[in-house]
Amino acid sequence: MNGGSKDSPFFCLYQITNGCKIVEMKDQVQVYRNLHKTLEDGTKVYSVKNDKGIVVDHVTQIAIYKPILRVGPKGNERVRDEKRKNVHAYMQGKKMRESLIDDYNTGIGIHEWKQITYNPYRHKSFVLVEDESVAVREAWFAEVRRDGVWVYLPEPSTTGKLFSESLSKKPHKNRAKQRDV
Repeated sequence: MNGGSKDSPFFCLYQITNGCKIVEMKDQVQVYRNLHKTLEDGTKVYSVKNDKGIVVDHVTQIAIYKPILRVGPKGNERVRDEKRKNVHAYMQGKKMRESLIDDYNTGIGIHEWKQITYNPYRHKSFVLVEDESVAVREAWFAEVRRDGVWVYLPEPSTTGKLFSESLSKKPHKNRAKQRDV
């Protein structure tokens, strides 16, 4: 990303609310569920912040490259204590122009996408819908859609080890291409 290594660390730029780490967002966006907006049909609306911390869009669908999924522990704790939701969880990464889930030319099968969720009353991080014991903190791609939030190659951390560590031992030719997207 931006002239450094592909996995360059994040550096301080501005404070995120509710105790989340301070992170750099140069050329990235943060996406979070807007607690005050829904469409008339009940579809959830998400706010999109730019790298200056300004909300620049409200969307029902968005695709993100190399997202990091963050949950502020203090915000999570406050939700549990006050029994009232607040914005303390978000996804951060590069905004993509188009959806990949529906593009059959990518080589990514629909079965390879995993749905994730976050409920502050039950979880302390984003988790897989199919196995809520698996925390998801990173992915290669993420897509917010009307039917939920989906990730490709989630890197679960139940043991502290990242899913990608086991993948890197067995390189897959399609996945090697996707790292350079």
